[in-house]
Amino acid sequence: MEPIIAPSKSADIGMRQLRSLANMQPKQRWEVIAQGLPLLLKSADGLDASSRAMKDSGRAREILSGHASEEGAKILILLDYVRCPLGLSEFAQRTLWKFYDHGSRLIYADACHWRPTDVNELCEYVDCERRSHYLEGFAGEYILPNSNIYRRESRLYADLTRQQDGSFIWNDPESTIGYNSPWDFSPAAIRVARSLAKVGAFKAQGLAIIHRIWAAQSFTGPEHAMRSDELIKETLNALIEAKLVSTDAEEQDARVIYGSWQMPMYAIDTKTAEVSLEDLHAAQERELYAQM
Repeated sequence: MEPIIAPSKSADIGMRQLRSLANMQPKQRWEVIAQGLPLLLKSADGLDASSRAMKDSGRAREILSGHASEEGAKILILLDYVRCPLGLSEFAQRTLWKFYDHGSRLIYADACHWRPTDVNELCEYVDCERRSHYLEGFAGEYILPNSNIYRRESRLYADLTRQQDGSFIWNDPESTIGYNSPWDFSPAAIRVARSLAKVGAFKAQGLAIIHRIWAAQSFTGPEHAMRSDELIKETLNALIEAKLVSTDAEEQDARVIYGSWQMPMYAIDTKTAEVSLEDLHAAQERELYAQM
């Protein structure tokens, strides 16, 4: 058993302690993460079930669904940490930071729907999604805040907002309710997490297998999506050989993992990128000129 190290400062007591994983030996690290993954999935499942139990499209349903998706994204972030090569410790620590960042979790959840051809294209997708503001309209006449973050915040809080013309308006969370899909699906991040749990990826031995297979290949530049698919196949075969796959795992779980478990994003910056008003105005001028 690894020795328990006493806290050296007050910040070492309480929640938000994932950074401590860096000071653990691999075996202990996988064991600690394996303890948390089922709890994260349980949390996501509970929020998802409560959301879908609300048949009418209300604010509470959207809040619960959004939180459920973020809990699922936290699982994918931790698995990215596991997939990160030991020699890329800086990327590994940044990945742990993403666990606590709302914008990063929203990007990880969205990434389950993307099929980029390689890591460079994946980076382009992320860079587009993490901009603090963007232009909308035929000629970019409207300046809007990051849609994912604004949608999250506007359904949670009543707050004073400001328009690009300088006028103020109070946000009414009840007026931000979106379209409710007739399809009663759980968020994609949760579906991926459930399938990974069934094939044994949440067990300490399974995490060790994932690290052994994925950490031998760094995903920091031009790596193609086909290489990710090859590693998924190798991972599934290794989990089967180790007899870690649950009896309730189905072929559909493999399809979900292949289709929605994104390439590793540990080397991709997901932090919100602040876009200045000057840059936005310059972009508007370019858009207007392009329409002339």
